[in-house]
Amino acid sequence: RLAVADPAHRGLLGPNDLAPAVLEVEPRIEPYLCSVATITDDFAISGSGATIALAAAPGAQEELARRHPEARVFSCRTLIRDAYRLRIYPVGGATG
Repeated sequence: RLAVADPAHRGLLGPNDLAPAVLEVEPRIEPYLCSVATITDDFAISGSGATIALAAAPGAQEELARRHPEARVFSCRTLIRDAYRLRIYPVGGATG
């Protein structure tokens, strides 16, 4: 999202006050943001502008990859604590 603050927004991702600076330095990111905005209103740009994160419906990854074949589009998810520990300590290492 490009807005620095939007009290009406109740999505997963919040505003980024560095977004305007990113767009000033790297205007090539704007078409990506506009494209993402047509898929979901729940997105954010990283402070460096290197990443756009979004919470979207199934099929969004494929659609963005189709629209922007030059971009790397990855899927990710949040892990609950136990799933994270299992990935970090696969043989039951640290607990607690």
